[in-house]
This record gives sequence, structure tokens and C-alpha cells, in this order.
Amino acid sequence: MKQKMITKLTELMPPHLNGNSRLEQVTQQFAFRVNEYYASLIAWSDPYDPIRRLIIPSEQEAEKWGRTDASNEKNYTRIPGLQHKYNTTCLLLVSGECGGLCRYCFRKRIFAKANEEVLKDVPAAIKYIREHKEITNVLMTGGDPLMLPTEKLEEIIRELVTIDHVRIIRMGTKMTAFNPYRFIDDSSLMEMISKYSSGRHEIYVINHFDHPQEITEQAVYAVELLQKAGAI
Repeated sequence: MKQKMITKLTELMPPHLNGNSRLEQVTQQFAFRVNEYYASLIAWSDPYDPIRRLIIPSEQEAEKWGRTDASNEKNYTRIPGLQHKYNTTCLLLVSGECGGLCRYCFRKRIFAKANEEVLKDVPAAIKYIREHKEITNVLMTGGDPLMLPTEKLEEIIRELVTIDHVRIIRMGTKMTAFNPYRFIDDSSLMEMISKYSSGRHEIYVINHFDHPQEITEQAVYAVELLQKAGAI
């Protein structure tokens, strides 16, 4: 089920809640993004609805404090899109998009138009990992790797499994919460995961849920499909 992306508050919020200029200012600084499915989980009558608080901008975001690189990721970036902070783990920022944008995201900066942190040179990243034999597991993140088309995702995984010392490939995703149809409607994704989950490599899918209200019937089914495909 294809999901329409909503990037303007006026397209989403009920008329009586529209017209907050301060929220519009926040979205000019920090991008806003949600899809129809996830937006349908919001109970607009409740100002403290957890889904609403998670995805709808807050005036507090306009307050001047903190920094955009909260985890000092710049210090561990070896090439654009590749971080090597922990000895055995390599992190690849393979996507600059998410199915929705959590307002608390510690990587808000990568959704800015001028950001250049997302991995563009995959061969260079593979070369780095191949040359660093201490790396046993690779975390694909972003953004959200599951925003990539399955064939693009497979291009990266196909290269990673050729590296002898890489045993675990992890994909950090919130798509099971944001858009479980990404898994339900794409049998090729399940086939790809099954293909690379057997033998000497393991594929872990870290499913990010913030609140029980995100665990819908569709989300549960998506997780079941991943398990059946052989993902951990």
C-alpha cells in the first residue's frame, strides 16, 4: 500500500489547530515529514497523544540550546557516511530519508538540504571495511536504510557478505512502526533477507518502537514476516 508523504503541517492538522506560525518556523529550521498511515494513529482530541508528540513539531524546538551533532559523530567519521567509533563495529549512513521524522532525533542535521553526511561512495566504504579486519559487524542506518529500494539495499549487502571478517549485518529501522507496508507489500525484500541470512552471515533488523500505540496489527505482521525470512 503506497503511502503519501506529508511535509506540510497544513496538509495534516485539523483546521482548529492550524495557523500556528511558531510551528511553521520550526519546520523551516527542522524538517517535518510523516506518511498517511502513521498520521492515522494520532488522536487529535488528546493534546498529549504520544504519536502526536513524537511526530508533530513543538515550539520548544525553536529554543536555542544544544548542538546538532549531539554524539560527536564528526569525530568518528572516516569518510562521508562511514563512522568507526567502536573497534568491531562500522556504521554506514546509507540513507538521508526516514518514513517520518521524530522530533527528538539526534541526527536532525542530516535532513537539512545542504547536508553531505550520507554515504555516496559505497566502493570506498567497502574498501575501508575490507582493510579493517577488526570490524565484525556493520550497522546500516541513516536516515532509514529501509527507505532505499530493495535492489539498492541488496547492492550494499551483496558486497558486505564478500568480506570474510564481517559476520553480522544490522539494519536499524523505524519502518515497522512508520510504514509496515514496506515489509508487507515487498516480497522481494523478504527474499533478499532470507538469501543473505543463511550460512556464515546473520542479518539483524533493529526495530525501533517508541510507544505501544505504534504496535498495530500491521506492525506485528511486518515483524513476523522478518522473522520468517530469517532475520534476527
